[in-house]
Amino acid sequence: MTSINRPISIKVVVTIKQCINDLFPHFGFKPRLDHITNWWPSQALGLEFISNEMDPTTGLEKGTTKAYAERVKRKDNEVIVYETKVVIPADFGAIGGVLVENEHNKEMFLMDIVIHGIPTQYHLHFPCNSWIQSKDRRIFFTTKVI
Repeated sequence: MTSINRPISIKVVVTIKQCINDLFPHFGFKPRLDHITNWWPSQALGLEFISNEMDPTTGLEKGTTKAYAERVKRKDNEVIVYETKVVIPADFGAIGGVLVENEHNKEMFLMDIVIHGIPTQYHLHFPCNSWIQSKDRRIFFTTKVI
């Protein structure tokens, strides 16, 4: 993504691999409670988009753009999809990284993040293949050479 002189609306798709414990949530009281609270509609994934450009006037890093991805569907018994739409400011520059915060009560396995709607390319892919602990944050970078 090169610098765009206007705000752009992007769609972000986050793919999570369901943990084996989530496939059998009804053994005992605590697992049932965890299953209910972990997939409560208000819980989401916090996303913070990081520019790969510096502010030309200050020489410091540019501010981030934040959004929350909500669970929208289950692809199959093992894959869960989260989505959000966010507007990236005109002066933001190219997206170089995504900081993900797991707001659920248990760890999750983040497979990848795909950003659609970037005018200069079909999509931007962030392969993650990583665990994110509950209430923890991880940063992921694109595989695209900029």
